[in-house]
Amino acid sequence: MPRAPLLRRLVLGAGTLALRAVTALRAAASRRAGYQNAFIYSVAVAGNGAGSGRRAGRVAGNPVAGNGAGSGSAFPKRGDRVCVLLLRHANGEFGPPGGCIDPGESAWDAAKREFTEETGYRFRNDYKELLKLRYGAARLYVHAVRVLPPAGRPGSRRRGHEIVALRHFTIPQLQKMLRGEDADAPLRGVGVEALVRVLGEFEQRGYQ
Repeated sequence: MPRAPLLRRLVLGAGTLALRAVTALRAAASRRAGYQNAFIYSVAVAGNGAGSGRRAGRVAGNPVAGNGAGSGSAFPKRGDRVCVLLLRHANGEFGPPGGCIDPGESAWDAAKREFTEETGYRFRNDYKELLKLRYGAARLYVHAVRVLPPAGRPGSRRRGHEIVALRHFTIPQLQKMLRGEDADAPLRGVGVEALVRVLGEFEQRGYQ
C-alpha cells in the first residue's frame, strides 16, 4: 500500500479514537456534575416568514437577528401563535439543541454552547426565560427569543455533521408529532416526556 494513503488512514483512525475518548470523558464529567445533558427549547412569536426560513437577513454564522421565524417585535404573550426550533438529526429524528456538560461548565452555559455548535448560529442574550426544569438526569431550558434561526441548513458555526437541518414547528405541529402522526418529523424517543411538559406550559401561558 502506498505510504500516503496508509498515513492518511492512520491519522483518521487516531482522530476517531481521540474523539471517542473526549466524548467519554465529557459524559463521565457530566455524570459527576449531576446532570448528563442540558437542552434548550427556543420559542418565538410567529410572523412573516414563519417556518420558511427565507426572510432577508444576516448571513449564517452571524448573531440570530433579522432572519428566520418570528416578528422580531415582542416576546410571546397570551394568545400569541408561536414557533419552536427543533433540529433534524442524521437519523431523521427531531429534538432540541443540547448535549453533554463539559467539566467546570454550568448546565446553562452547556446548553448555550451546544445551541451554537448544533445550529451554527451564535446564541444571543436578548432572551426571556419561560421555563427551567430537571428532566431525568438532564437540565432543560425553555426560552423566548425575538427571532429564531432560519429553517433549513445549519449555519456556518456548526460543528460536526450530526445535525442536518433546522425546522420551525407550531404548537399544532408539535402535538401532531407527539401523536406520531407526522411521518416526516419523528420525535427523538428521549424527548417525548420533555415535550409533553413543554406543551403543557405553553397551554398554561395561552400560546397557540
